[in-house]
Amino acid sequence: MEHHQPDLLLGREDVIVKIRYRKQANRCTVTLLPDQTLHVELHEPLAAIAPGQAAAFYRNDVVLGGGIIL
Repeated sequence: MEHHQPDLLLGREDVIVKIRYRKQANRCTVTLLPDQTLHVELHEPLAAIAPGQAAAFYRNDVVLGGGIIL
């Protein structure tokens, strides 16, 4: 997943990710990788995540950004 402003996401405990349309909010930890992509680790498992799906990041109902799962 390409990043835009990782400082809004990295090292935060209150980031929510929503994957796919109409999916539940999932708490996550976001890490910047050496190739400048983001690694998103969900705090609870979510089945059927696949490359090409969209992910959006939120904090307090504010959209922080998003990307496409690689």
